[in-house]
Amino acid sequence: MEHILRGHRGPMRLAALSDIHSNHIALEAVLQYLAVHEKPDALLFLGDFLTDFPEPEKTLALLKEAADTFPSVFIRGNREEYLLRDFRDPALPAANPVHPSSQTGSLQYTASKLTPQVWRWLESLPDRKLVAPGSGPPLTIAHGSLKHSRELLYPGTRALQDTLELMETKLLLHGHTHHRALIEHGDKRIADVGIVAYNGRPEFWGEARLRAYIDNPQQGQETIYASTLLLDLDPGAADYALRFVDVPYDPWMTVRAFPHSELAQLAPWWSRAVVREMLSGQDYILALVLQAGELARAAGVTGSHIPEEFFEQSFRMIIQRNNIPAKYPEALKPYLR
Repeated sequence: MEHILRGHRGPMRLAALSDIHSNHIALEAVLQYLAVHEKPDALLFLGDFLTDFPEPEKTLALLKEAADTFPSVFIRGNREEYLLRDFRDPALPAANPVHPSSQTGSLQYTASKLTPQVWRWLESLPDRKLVAPGSGPPLTIAHGSLKHSRELLYPGTRALQDTLELMETKLLLHGHTHHRALIEHGDKRIADVGIVAYNGRPEFWGEARLRAYIDNPQQGQETIYASTLLLDLDPGAADYALRFVDVPYDPWMTVRAFPHSELAQLAPWWSRAVVREMLSGQDYILALVLQAGELARAAGVTGSHIPEEFFEQSFRMIIQRNNIPAKYPEALKPYLR
């Protein structure tokens, strides 16, 4: 168990952030909002700090600045685990693919920007942690479930049932699913803290609107939202009051950075899907990967590698039909906050 805010008495406020995915513009907006308006006593970072957006070193600098300003707790997510597993050693085949690929290009790009110090830091992070804040009740943080960082905690799933049984505290915070939700079961609560990287208020943009903005983003033209979770503990309270917050910011600088980045060269169709998901909050990335896999299997491709041509075909099919899967599974909707 990690103890933070030792000796703290009186009201306490924690802020939990997850799934930054190297979107440093969104992260900066959230950190500035917290510092000015919420003044948390500590920060909890729930993994997937890196990959998918340009300039991951700027995200790392913001994380260091946050840790220097607030008592902070970090755990790793599945994206950090992929980096460590397949890209930590430059001699590994995945770290030096023959051809750029939307399947691995984002990881390859991010890995090339990490220093030895950052690699050591990532290796030191656990995938879950018990946290004891001051005199408040302990809580658990994880990226996915308590068994695996990639498991999705949806109602009715075995992963959720297993997690409820494994919980050693009454409150679990997690990310990974890219939405925010609160599930209550007896005296236990499981909260998905939401996502920093992509629009926390999903809306249907339409391809015409998306294309017009992506082709010529202008400052002040659009506003999207990064999500975070606040935990407040008042004197005498038995448990934390949870409050989801959406922080508005202007995405134009991020959209402008993508076309000329090395990331877009290594993972061109993945990058296009990331931009659309950032703006709309809809599941472009999941749709891209699933459709590309189906196309590859239909073409008789065997093995785990999906050739880039199928990502291109998948992307074009998605934007033509403009039919992205619903952001939230039907079973989850009663739990959304």
